[in-house]
Amino acid sequence: MIKNKTVNIIVEKEVCCGCGTCQPVCPVSCITMQLDEDGQYKPVIDMDICTNCGLCFKVCPNNEFNYKNNIKKPQEVFSGYSTNEELRYNAASGGLTTQLLIDGLNRNDFDAVVVVTGDKPAEFKATIVTTTNEILNAKASKYTQVSVNIVLKELEKNSYTKICYVGLPCHIRGLDKYLKVKKKLAEKIVMKFTLVCGQSLKHTVVDKQLKIIKVKKESLLRYSFRGEGWPGFQNVDSTLGNKKIAYTDKKAMGGLFASPLSGVDACLYCEDHYGSQADISFCDAWHLKNKENNNNGITSALCYSEKGVGLIEKYVGTEADVFIKKDDFANILSVQGHMKPTPSVAYLLNKKINNSRIDLKSELNISALSVIAAMVYTVSVRLLNLIGLNRLPLGLLSLSRGLKKILQIK
Repeated sequence: MIKNKTVNIIVEKEVCCGCGTCQPVCPVSCITMQLDEDGQYKPVIDMDICTNCGLCFKVCPNNEFNYKNNIKKPQEVFSGYSTNEELRYNAASGGLTTQLLIDGLNRNDFDAVVVVTGDKPAEFKATIVTTTNEILNAKASKYTQVSVNIVLKELEKNSYTKICYVGLPCHIRGLDKYLKVKKKLAEKIVMKFTLVCGQSLKHTVVDKQLKIIKVKKESLLRYSFRGEGWPGFQNVDSTLGNKKIAYTDKKAMGGLFASPLSGVDACLYCEDHYGSQADISFCDAWHLKNKENNNNGITSALCYSEKGVGLIEKYVGTEADVFIKKDDFANILSVQGHMKPTPSVAYLLNKKINNSRIDLKSELNISALSVIAAMVYTVSVRLLNLIGLNRLPLGLLSLSRGLKKILQIK
């Protein structure tokens, strides 16, 4: 029997991030991204059609992991915000990303942008947009898992030549592998934006939250993760009215959304939460929260390429649609330095993918203490999973955030 060369091994080992890169690369269109019972998008392969060519595995961002001792340092770091007060107030963290996309279209730096659109998580999808209004409608964070890279085949077919691609770090890693296979498309993508990312949420977590706030899923009209100042509020609109939840509330990012049980399985093993393969990676400027008006968001821009630096530097010292100034990466690490792979995570992943085709490289030294930490984490998570996400009380889910701190023991 011919050895299976597909991404099935990625799914079996529970390291699929659901990015969607495998679907458009398939030459016989036998792969579809489907939502499983646990609320995670995973590829489903029609083995009656599959030719076992191995392309899907080749472009998978998680067919290899390479853990470094240090987080990759950007070439330059800036912090700023949109000077459009309405945009700044209603975007997730200062509106800088949205404003740069709008300006890019207006200046003809881009003729198309790939963003995630949709009014509620079940409808979130990657969309190719070309107008200011479309960009504005896509603003703010979409924290649930989205298979962004299924849009790649559509990009190949269209006539756009200056595309800005916006995704999470895993989407950008998958994109880069895809572009090595589809080199004509590589010429069309002129800029890659990403967002510093702790984890993507399973779609079942939204169901859990709706149950907590007593909103029936079938009555949902619009679901917004962030907006209305900084750090902002979540707004859940249904046929029965509006529910507003503070971003830091335990029913949102202050507890439920930060629980390791709420995240996509593969997110635990992410090698690069900062998205260093993008031209620019954006995040909240948490280090400035006590130095600026807390109701006004500020975005940090981590520039990992000359193109990224060049785009941002156009605005420094000018009267433009954004205010921006130089910052220091040490400031970012002071508040987000915890999003770094540890020996405990490397140990867990090595045990999971043992004797598989997935390649693991690591500069991290596995210590006895990190092994113990990984074991404690594993036992704790398995016990909680036996109870099930829907049965766990919110208080326990909030406390489970501490499990990830166990893994940070060196």
